[in-house]
Amino acid sequence: MTQSVLQSIWPAIALSLFPISMVYLYLANQVITKLKTEHPEVHSELGNISLVKNNTITNSNKFCSFLFKAKYKQLNNEALTKLADPARYLLISGIVLAVIAFLLPIAVGYM
Repeated sequence: MTQSVLQSIWPAIALSLFPISMVYLYLANQVITKLKTEHPEVHSELGNISLVKNNTITNSNKFCSFLFKAKYKQLNNEALTKLADPARYLLISGIVLAVIAFLLPIAVGYM
C-alpha cells in the first residue's frame, strides 16, 4: 500500500475505536450484572469486578480472560452467552484495531 492510502485509512481506524469501545463497555456492564445476579460464585472468582468500583488491573485481566476463553459458555446461560459473545468479539476487534492504529503511523513514517 502506498503511504497516502495508509494515511487516509488511519482516521477511519482510529475513529472506529470509539463506537466499539462504547458498545463493549455497555455489554461488559450487562455481563457483569448478569454474573453478579445469576452466577455470584463466578463474579466472586473474577474479583467482584464492576466497571468503576473494584476495577483493578488484576480483575480486568481476569474478566478479559473470561471473555477471551469463552468460559461463560460453561455456565449454560443462554442470556449471558447472548451478551458475552458480542462483547468478546468487540474486545478482540478493539484490541486488533488499537494495535493497527498504533503501528500504522510508525509504518507510514518508515516509508
